[in-house]
Amino acid sequence: MDFTPQKKRILILAPFFAAEGAWIDNFCERSDLEFKKAPYGNRPMSWHRRGPVTPLSEWWGHFEYVRQALKWRPDCVVTSFPQLALLAAIMLPFMGNKPRSRLIAWNFNLGSLAPGWKGRLVGRLLGRVDRFIVHARGEIGSYAQWLGLPEDKFRFIPLQRGRVAELPPSPLQGPYIVSMGSANRDYQTLVRAVLGTGIKMVIISKQGVIDGLLDHPDLVKLSGLTPTECNSLLAGAEVNVVPIRSVETAAGQITFITAMRMGIPTVATRCIGTVDYIEDGKTGLLVPPGDPEALRRAILSLWQDAERKSRVGSAGREYAEQHFSDEAAGSYLSQVLDEVLIS
Repeated sequence: MDFTPQKKRILILAPFFAAEGAWIDNFCERSDLEFKKAPYGNRPMSWHRRGPVTPLSEWWGHFEYVRQALKWRPDCVVTSFPQLALLAAIMLPFMGNKPRSRLIAWNFNLGSLAPGWKGRLVGRLLGRVDRFIVHARGEIGSYAQWLGLPEDKFRFIPLQRGRVAELPPSPLQGPYIVSMGSANRDYQTLVRAVLGTGIKMVIISKQGVIDGLLDHPDLVKLSGLTPTECNSLLAGAEVNVVPIRSVETAAGQITFITAMRMGIPTVATRCIGTVDYIEDGKTGLLVPPGDPEALRRAILSLWQDAERKSRVGSAGREYAEQHFSDEAAGSYLSQVLDEVLIS
C-alpha cells in the first residue's frame, strides 16, 4: 500500500502571467508541493499608463480570472498585488474549495492610504488572508493599523529581481547619470541638485511627468521606452538616482534593485522603501528627502571618485545577489508556505 503523502496544491495568481511564465515558485524546490500558475488571458494595462485607480472593467477581468482559477481547488492561494488578494478573500468561501484554503497576499503594496473608514471596510474583507507580504518594514504598522488587522499577519520580505539578461549598448554616449520611474518621484529636487554641475542627466518617466520638467542641454527627457531600452540606459549610466517625494510609502524599489544587480551605484532618498535595502555608504548612498544640496554632494562623491563608485557598485551587486534574487525569494516563499500550511 502506498502511504506517500498527497502534495499540497499551491495556486499562484498574478496579472502578469502569460501562458508560459516564471516566478519565484520556480525557485522553491519542494517535493511536497505542487505549484500551478494561472495564466491571465488579457493582461491589464500597466498602472503607469492607466493611473492609480483600477477601472471597473479591470476589476471584472480580475474577478473572472480568480473565479476560473479557484476551480482547481488549491490548498493555498498566493496572489500578487492587493486587488487579486481582495477578490480571492471574498470568493474562496463560495467556490467549493477545501475547508480552509490558505491565502497569502504577496506584493501587498497599497501605495497610499485612503480615509480610515475605507481601510476598516477593506480590512474586514481581507480578514481571511493568512499572511500579507510587504516589501518595506515600515509598511507593517501603518497597513495593520489602517486595515484594523494584527501586525503578526504581516511579514517583510525583500522585493526581488532576477538576473538581468544581456542588453544592447546604451543609445546614449556617456558619461551620464540616470533616474527613472513614475511613482512618487521627486524629479524637481533632482533637477535642482544636478543642473549647474555639468553632469548629463537622463530622466525616464511618464509623459505627463516629463512635460513638467524644464528644458536644458544637460537634461535628456525620455518617455514610452520598453523595459529593455530602460535597462540599456541604466546599464550605461555612471550613477542611478532614485529621488522620492513622500517618505511614508515605498517606491522606486524595482529601479534601484535592478541597478544594484547590474553593479550600478545608487543614490536614493532615505525613506521606508529604501532603508531596508541600501546600507548608506556601503551598498549605496541615502540622502534626506527634498534636500538638493545633500543630493548634489552624494552624486558628486561618486561621479568624481571612480574608486568609490566602483566599490559601492560592487558591494550593492553582491548584496542584491544574496538577498534580492529570485533564488532568495524562492526560499522566502518556502518559509511562508510552511508557516501558513501548518497553522
